[in-house]
Amino acid sequence: MLLSLHGKADEADEADEADKADEADKADEADKADKADKADKADKADMAYEADEADDAKQSTISGRLRVMGNVFLGGSFMLTFALAGAVLAQKDDGKQYAVELAKWRRGQEDELKADRGFLSVAGLFWLKEGDNLLGSDESCAVRLPAGTADPQVGVVTRHWEKISCTVKAGVTVAVSEGIPWTATSDAGETTTTFDLVLDSTSAKIGSTTVMAIKRGSRIGIRMWDKKCKGYREFKGQEWYGSNRKYIVQAKFTPYDKGKSVDITNVIGDTQPVPLAGYVEFVLDGKNCRLDAQGTGTGLFINFRDLTSGKSTYPAGRFLDAPKPVDGKVILDFNRATNPPCAFTSFATCPLPPRQNYLEVAIPAGEKTHHPVE
Repeated sequence: MLLSLHGKADEADEADEADKADEADKADEADKADKADKADKADKADMAYEADEADDAKQSTISGRLRVMGNVFLGGSFMLTFALAGAVLAQKDDGKQYAVELAKWRRGQEDELKADRGFLSVAGLFWLKEGDNLLGSDESCAVRLPAGTADPQVGVVTRHWEKISCTVKAGVTVAVSEGIPWTATSDAGETTTTFDLVLDSTSAKIGSTTVMAIKRGSRIGIRMWDKKCKGYREFKGQEWYGSNRKYIVQAKFTPYDKGKSVDITNVIGDTQPVPLAGYVEFVLDGKNCRLDAQGTGTGLFINFRDLTSGKSTYPAGRFLDAPKPVDGKVILDFNRATNPPCAFTSFATCPLPPRQNYLEVAIPAGEKTHHPVE
């Protein structure tokens, strides 16, 4: 009986030990699993860290490329910005170059005004009657030379319709255009020199003045230049608007049929037909503009008025030269619009713009009004 109880006790002890061993094994396996999980998490953390470092390196590389290339990941917008900025800078450079060229051209215009036979030195215009017209500094002379530059009477200008001749007495210094014939004759001990003046072509220098025969309408006269005149001496320069590329416009050119003309009146009241080459059309400040144009040897000539006329620009209007049209197009640069000669002297015979060349738009570009010396 006792032996049997002892055996059961041993079996119970063995079962208890087995349970403990089993629990220990389970605990050990759980510990191993936990360690394995921690190791796995650590490995994953390491992998994530390495991935982050790789991604950072990648982003760093990309950022470097963005800085160098101008952000290629924005559909090239940064590159486009660079391109546009370059275009603006180029345009600014072109604008500077244009301003330099325009200033040079404007200096050339002033040089022409100041030339020996420029309009600043035009000192007189005398219409001739048929027959003899006295020449000299006396008030009674039909062709009056500036006081102090010649004797009261130095000769005669003779008109036979469109043939003009000039005869001066001995002692008068005369220089005629090259190729112009002249003759010297003596009468009762007086020697005179006679020469012809071809209309709007040849000239003669008498003392300090230069004279030329001109025809305007049915009138024939003598124009006189003298650099000692008040208008030349007191000239203070032309006035211009600043360079403005807005007023460089591309216009459509339409030629007229051959023989088309328009009646043009000048400042002295003469009217005559003038041939037209065609007309130009363009849009400025939202307004459709059209101007008739005359042909020249180098391109087009346009005589126009705009809403600045009589305010900031010359009242009668301004002149504009343009190059020859190409494929029906022509560039009009109003920065080169100039005053007519009558802005500088009362002895000019400038044509007035035809009524159809009055623009209903202001063009504050080119030359401003000039106030001549009275």
